Amino acid sequence: MTARRNTRSGGKNAKKRKAIPDQGVGSLRLGRYPFAAGIPYFVEKKKGVWRGRTTIPARTRDLKLMAETMERLKDQGDVFTTDPRHMSEPDMRAYADEIKRLDPDTQALRLRLLNDYLCSFKNRRMDDLINSGDLLIPSAGPKPIRTINPEDLVKIFESVKDIEGWHGSVGKGMVSIYFGTGFRPSELRLAEYRDLDLKKERLFVSSPKGEGNWATKVWVDFIRPDVMPMVREYDRERKDYLEDNGIENARYLFPNLHWHTGFYSEASFRRIKAKISEASGVDFSLKMFRATLTTLTVNGDLSRLPAMGMQLRQSNSETIKKFYADIQRANVGKQLKPAWQETPVLRRAETNLNEIRRNDLDAFAHRPPAIDFDNTSSGWEEWRTRRGIDPLPYLSGVYP
Repeated sequence: MTARRNTRSGGKNAKKRKAIPDQGVGSLRLGRYPFAAGIPYFVEKKKGVWRGRTTIPARTRDLKLMAETMERLKDQGDVFTTDPRHMSEPDMRAYADEIKRLDPDTQALRLRLLNDYLCSFKNRRMDDLINSGDLLIPSAGPKPIRTINPEDLVKIFESVKDIEGWHGSVGKGMVSIYFGTGFRPSELRLAEYRDLDLKKERLFVSSPKGEGNWATKVWVDFIRPDVMPMVREYDRERKDYLEDNGIENARYLFPNLHWHTGFYSEASFRRIKAKISEASGVDFSLKMFRATLTTLTVNGDLSRLPAMGMQLRQSNSETIKKFYADIQRANVGKQLKPAWQETPVLRRAETNLNEIRRNDLDAFAHRPPAIDFDNTSSGWEEWRTRRGIDPLPYLSGVYP
């Protein structure tokens, strides 16, 4: 009897998974759903270009959403084919029209990603449309800055204490560290436990935005001492959680014991955030903590902008003011109001106005009385005009 070959993964004669070919896109078999089937090929080519740890998952997710939209448009008859090698100008315009309901930033990202995707399949029709100006990439206007007001911040920090279980502990760590440091959402989600230095009250940015390109890994201080008790409370609850699950230590600051990566996905963090929103009754996003911290720190003193830029790792102070610091007019007014004392124009004008009023009163005193009061019957009750003179011009300073 012939022995059966061991074809399981890791066996001696196991088949090796073939790498996606780097050339010959015309010969690729993309099946019934070609747009979706081509995504792994495209992502493989981008691995040396997309260096950020979150870039590949994020772009892959965008492409999958794009594939779903393309298939729906095809079913509706608005797109002829979803094969990235053969998509034509009408197909691209149909997709561009479909996503016009999205904000300009998202539209621009999706259209550029689509163009890059099609070019990887030797389809440059969309690239030609963009370069010729026949297909315009939306440019984003200024976005309204969203921050959390102090009253809602109190609600968030109070209500997160009432959320039970491990998700409640994660919620405490999230809101306290985001607000205390100004970390970006992904930077905290991917932070490792060794990045946290409670003794010096600082946190290391081990997965900065733009990692591998322009970002640098640095230590960031907690600039809100009032959040430190909650940060330490999370640290204690994290240790208890690991012990209860028979784990001595875990790599990530927010360990996900039920996922192979060991850290929470963006969607998982959002679900925990949703629990906090429901408990507090406050609609907010995690990235609003960064803007809120900046606003509350800078608004009282605009000279703090350069230091805040260092905290946020933004070298351009105008960028901070534009995208993060919601400089309230009331606070700006408080700083500018004292300047009037240096040039008291209104005080001088007010003096001149009083002088004019005195002259008017003197002139009015030398004119014939316009109103006479009859005291004979009921004191001041009866009013009579004398010689038909209208009193209003005298009161306004214009004489007949």
